[in-house]
Amino acid sequence: MTTFAIPLFIVPVGTHVLGPFTIPGGWSHLELSLDIASLTSMDALTEFSGDGGATWQMLVHETGLAAAINPLTGLLSQYRLRANWSPPLPPGQVRTTFTNVAAFTSAGGQLVVT
Repeated sequence: MTTFAIPLFIVPVGTHVLGPFTIPGGWSHLELSLDIASLTSMDALTEFSGDGGATWQMLVHETGLAAAINPLTGLLSQYRLRANWSPPLPPGQVRTTFTNVAAFTSAGGQLVVT
């Protein structure tokens, strides 16, 4: 298992790339979790590169993600992406690109691959 801690970050309007993270070979499960405040809507594209970032292959693409409003915390929500592959993937890099129409803040989170 490889875990990457993700610190607090602000996503401006437009596109923001999280990563890339260098991943060892033999992984078949990915989990990305982030605590997000003030999210109105975003798209998230997670990709894999096996050639040092020269080319990227789509792993997961989610569109129209929006936060549910929690009456106790306002617009604080958690984004969680879980995905599995078979057979296991080779070593390489993983990145997630967020595209949004309004800026939002993430209190951080983690990326775990196993």
